[in-house]
Amino acid sequence: MGISVHKVIVKVLVILAILTTAVLTVRAVFNYTMGRKLEAALRDAKADGFPLSGFDMTPACAETDNGASLWKAAEALIVLPKHQERTASVKAIESLFGGSPIDPKSRKLLSDWVAKNRKVIELIDEASSMVCFRYDTPERPLFAKAYPDPIKLLQAARLLAIQALLKADETTWQEGLAGCRQGMRFFKNLADADASVLIMGLTAVADLKMLVAGFNRIVQGRDMDTADLVSLMKEFDAGAWRNKFARFIRVERVFGLEWGLARIAGDPEVLEARSFPGRAWERGRDWLIRPLLKWEVRRNFKMSLEIDKLLLLPYHEQREAYDQLVAHRGSVPWHIRPFGIMSMDHRPVFMKEATLEAMMLTTKAGLACKIYRNMNGRYPDHLEALVPSILDEVPLDPFTGKPLVYRFAGDEVLVYSVGSNGRDDGGRETYQTTQLVMEKDDDRAWREKAR
Repeated sequence: MGISVHKVIVKVLVILAILTTAVLTVRAVFNYTMGRKLEAALRDAKADGFPLSGFDMTPACAETDNGASLWKAAEALIVLPKHQERTASVKAIESLFGGSPIDPKSRKLLSDWVAKNRKVIELIDEASSMVCFRYDTPERPLFAKAYPDPIKLLQAARLLAIQALLKADETTWQEGLAGCRQGMRFFKNLADADASVLIMGLTAVADLKMLVAGFNRIVQGRDMDTADLVSLMKEFDAGAWRNKFARFIRVERVFGLEWGLARIAGDPEVLEARSFPGRAWERGRDWLIRPLLKWEVRRNFKMSLEIDKLLLLPYHEQREAYDQLVAHRGSVPWHIRPFGIMSMDHRPVFMKEATLEAMMLTTKAGLACKIYRNMNGRYPDHLEALVPSILDEVPLDPFTGKPLVYRFAGDEVLVYSVGSNGRDDGGRETYQTTQLVMEKDDDRAWREKAR
């Protein structure tokens, strides 16, 4: 009986040894094959000029020209709103987008909050004139870099927009407008920074929307010189902003690549960032699934290179092309999902950027209508009348590819995009914060009383 059990155990051990050898052999072959394919993909991308490291994406920046150092000082000093101030500021921003005045009861709270952050606002104004923005040292990989606090960036934008409105009402509209423009430049500079990962891009979109809304409130309905209006129009180059936002997507691609390669290599910084760092079983698991990690890093990287071709397309084309790309690439096999580095869905990212473009385009068209009125004594009957003397072309709605909707009904000038819902809501525009950088969306409008 004992001999029989012994034979069974020996057979089991032999079978396990054979299976283990087979698994390790398959793993070795798969690991070698995936490694060669990943190396080839990276080599081809480098030959085509695609950056492969955070160092390649870090701007040259002398410390005397670095706006990030000023933002760091502002970041350390910013006084976040208390409950009453936060409630008042949220209502003020919703009023800003909705076109209604700020609640009189909130003005004192908001003025006090702005006063507490006077130095912060001064530092941001100074940073807006700097030529570059580098938040961390160039040598660090993107996944290990320090980044600006997105919550504080959002609160800073709220401060700037509210201060601009208060100044426009209480001192001069020129001072309020200057504050909006400086804030817009600061957040546009952020798009060229080493810190321009995607969360910073979405934060910059939300921040710029607040400042553009403040800009619109100050400018709409005011008589202004043609030269000033022409100068203001230069702030609203949607194509230039799309180039900047494309950089966020490209930096995010390099971020994912660096993180994936570091995980494949067993980099301690990556392992320490994960749960239960340093445990032997985790390191063993990563060693075993390394071929799968290489497979997915290569798959995601190649997908990101295909997405790169879509970044500068108008949103209505971008959305369709992305859907086709995702359908063509197919989903990640179920047995890979628990182990890998899943790629993100870019559709909501593209959509949020398009809402800012729509605001920029409607604002630019609204300014052009004011210029036309200065030149002709009346508003245009249609947007085509602005071309070519004021605009190079009729602005197209990024959500439809058709001209922006324009209505001039005697007492009101209205230019709007139909927004992400694709439905003409008659220029109705609401703003309701639901998440960090998301809001309820319908039309994106420029509206002012005809004078």
